[in-house]
Amino acid sequence: MRNFLGLEGGKVGVSPIDDLGVYPGRRRRPRSDGHAELPRYLGWVEILRRDIQFLDLGRSRVNTRVMRQISRIGSSLARIDPVSNELRLFRVQQRAIGELMVHPDGEPGRRRCLGYAEFCVKPEHDNDFAEWFSVLLADMDRLAADTAPAITRLQDLQTQLVTLIDLLDPKRARFPEFRLAFDRGSHTLG
Repeated sequence: MRNFLGLEGGKVGVSPIDDLGVYPGRRRRPRSDGHAELPRYLGWVEILRRDIQFLDLGRSRVNTRVMRQISRIGSSLARIDPVSNELRLFRVQQRAIGELMVHPDGEPGRRRCLGYAEFCVKPEHDNDFAEWFSVLLADMDRLAADTAPAITRLQDLQTQLVTLIDLLDPKRARFPEFRLAFDRGSHTLG
């Protein structure tokens, strides 16, 4: 998640890609795996939404807190910012991108998101898929060059996502690293 948020300083998700976003000898691909992270997150939210009947929301405080946090993240993405609207996705756009990221072969309880390779090649063969992602990927390209215009949204998203990870993995078993929220005062992690 830190890759697509661009809060590490320097370039986001440096990879062996030329200035046009093309791997040597290959067709155009997203400039970093970070370009797939936000869509993948939205895919998992859509999977959760589809399979919600398996989630106990009434008796489990943790599940309730997780769902509230997911809602906060959605609100952060949808918020209109007077300075910059990069990475702004209204709820319907979040839902549509999430739907497109769910692998079509999944069934309830066994769904999964598109893998990185699938995500990279699908726009080449599916114009509808490419159209839904065009604005988001263009925003990510701009932010890879300069995060300053959207720093408020990026900081908010990073903090909200770290909170979600802390709820999902409180013992740090699956995600032991990259758990520090961005400190708005010092402009550093931690």
